[in-house]
Amino acid sequence: MAKSLGAKAGDRVTLLGQTINGQLNGADLEVAGVFHTGASEFDNTCFRIDLATAQSFLDTNRTELFALETTNVEAWPKVAATIKSILPNLEPIPFDDLDAVYYKNAVNFLATQFNFIRLIILFIVGLGIFNTIAVGLLERAPEVGALRANGESRSRLFRIMIIENVFLGLLGGIFGIIIAVIIDKTILFKGIPMPPGPGITRNFFVFLEIQPAHYVQALLLPAFTAVLASLMPVRGLLKRSIPDLLKSH
Repeated sequence: MAKSLGAKAGDRVTLLGQTINGQLNGADLEVAGVFHTGASEFDNTCFRIDLATAQSFLDTNRTELFALETTNVEAWPKVAATIKSILPNLEPIPFDDLDAVYYKNAVNFLATQFNFIRLIILFIVGLGIFNTIAVGLLERAPEVGALRANGESRSRLFRIMIIENVFLGLLGGIFGIIIAVIIDKTILFKGIPMPPGPGITRNFFVFLEIQPAHYVQALLLPAFTAVLASLMPVRGLLKRSIPDLLKSH
């Protein structure tokens, strides 16, 4: 808008419009500065003035809409509940509903995309774990045969091996978290540059934010994958007879 008007900081512009009663009104204002959000639809049509000037221009002292900034998206349910309890006449609306086109739809698309990529990664990791565990169990066949010969039951050995794989998965998740934090604090410290998206006029940076839920997922997913990938090799090994296990080398 500033470019189309040829306006810059310090220039004076005349604002014309209607009051809430339909009367023509005007205001002589000075441009304090030029801002842009990167969204062309907003930048081409919107400007900002202080609240007192806007109320005088519209001939009203009411405030019908105001925006509240929260620390993160997860804090919104608590904020909305507090607003409803203190000011029941106000209607709190989350940002993703207000900006469904540029935010909510994008978030839903990216979430679906990431979940699909996550399934592919887990499948590949599961195949690698399956191969590693299968090879490792073949080498441990004499050990399992000796334990079976000493009176250990199949069910007890099955539980022991599954617990071993759970701890291996948790250990892998811990190492993964450490590596992710190191990369976030070093290589990705300044963010990831991204090209402009549809309707956006400038580049932007994406920053990695590791939340507590991500740590839980990074621990549980490897453990679950390790257990799932080890079920078949472990069961196959325990079904073998004791003489067959002892002869393995």
